[in-house]
Amino acid sequence: HHVVAAYAMETRIGRVRQPTLVVRATADRFAAPRAEALRAEALRARLHDARIVDVEGGGVPLPDQMPEAFAAVVEAFLANDGV
Repeated sequence: HHVVAAYAMETRIGRVRQPTLVVRATADRFAAPRAEALRAEALRARLHDARIVDVEGGGVPLPDQMPEAFAAVVEAFLANDGV
């Protein structure tokens, strides 16, 4: 987690112009909920067209722990954005 935490994408994230989905796992035991909410909002502010979706009860890696819930979120995002 130290390597991931040290990676600073914020300086380049504004270059993304495509619709972006930010999926948060609400039960990640390594994340502080308030800090993660603020981080997600900061990402949304820097992205051209971003949506934040919380998956209740999920942890990291969410696709492994809750594949159906994760897939449903991604499918809904893709369907709504016409990607």
